[in-house]
Amino acid sequence: MLSHSNNDCLTVTQAYNHFCRLAELRQLGSIKRSVFKTTMVDLMLDRFGLALRRDVPDALGKHQEAWKGVKLLETDILVA
Repeated sequence: MLSHSNNDCLTVTQAYNHFCRLAELRQLGSIKRSVFKTTMVDLMLDRFGLALRRDVPDALGKHQEAWKGVKLLETDILVA
């Protein structure tokens, strides 16, 4: 689940890894990262008005593809 958060960022890698874990737990199978990314780009724009950025630095200063202003919520509720 996602939530608006002005100071946080969600990278494509974080979102995809999280999606894969949930899909595995629910035995839903997997999708290619490229398909996931395309779907998420559209979803994030429609739901939150956020475009994918390619200039979000990680802890080492390397640019990542990410959405600024959104974060993942705890998933314990989703798994139960």
